[in-house]
Amino acid sequence: MSEKWRVKGWKAFIDWNFVSSSKERLEKAKMDWANGNFPRVPGDAVEFIPLPS
Repeated sequence: MSEKWRVKGWKAFIDWNFVSSSKERLEKAKMDWANGNFPRVPGDAVEFIPLPS
């Protein structure tokens, strides 16, 4: 579940490790992460941390 914040007039949605001004973009990032569409962290090609449920 995302939280909505307002910082100096800027609307921000925050969920886990993602921040966006668009709730739709935040949801897409979560789907992309779950589907492995982000590059691996350099030096850590083994571990994958799933989205919290």
